[in-house]
Amino acid sequence: MKGLFLFPLRGKEWGRKLLYLGLFWLAGGLVPVIPWLFVGGYFAAVVRKVVRDEGEKLPEWQDWNRFIVDGIRLLGAGLIFFLPLGLFFSTAFSLYFGTSIAGIALARGGKEIASLLTSFGGLLFYGWCLTVGMLLSLLLGLVAWPAITYMILEERFSALFEVKAWWKIVRANPGGYLIAMFLFWGVIIAFQVISQGFFFTVVLCVFLPVIYAVAMPYLTLITAGLVGQVYRESLEALGKTVSSGMEV
Repeated sequence: MKGLFLFPLRGKEWGRKLLYLGLFWLAGGLVPVIPWLFVGGYFAAVVRKVVRDEGEKLPEWQDWNRFIVDGIRLLGAGLIFFLPLGLFFSTAFSLYFGTSIAGIALARGGKEIASLLTSFGGLLFYGWCLTVGMLLSLLLGLVAWPAITYMILEERFSALFEVKAWWKIVRANPGGYLIAMFLFWGVIIAFQVISQGFFFTVVLCVFLPVIYAVAMPYLTLITAGLVGQVYRESLEALGKTVSSGMEV
């Protein structure tokens, strides 16, 4: 745990590298997609270093063409794996919002019982969708992480669909991937709680952009370190060297 959370602070000039990553994250809020391609490319570079056990320092900001190509691959992989889940959550929230509006309309029409049943039913349905969505997120993570890591190492988008190859990685270390997923979601939830606390505080909300610029690159690097580490451990469980494991 200590090594994981100190991972973004390794090597010389880690502050400068983290600053560049934060600037790309912020730029992504102003210019659609393109800055975040560089974020994805840097994420891929970090994953490669960790899998190869070269994570003693962060990669340099260079080889920009490679960053762009890796970022495009990651964007495509993210759409394949997580777009359906995003649509599921969006649909669930839309239905919940619709039942809330319907409940208010029924209440104004004097139909209090129907209003209560509609609103309560919508809330129960939304709660059920959140539960199912979290379980689906966990299952998707168990599949997406090794598949995307394999794609990053092979440097081919088609590697994402070589299920037989990367499924060996999952079977070699399912417990490691489960622990990694719980750690990942724990960190994300903690960040959400802290950011919401700042958002609802009038005085502190002005610091949100600064927090975002620091937290997002830090979370990106922690995730990359976690993904690379569990993949490397899976290769070791298979009795493979990193180089041969990348060619499976």
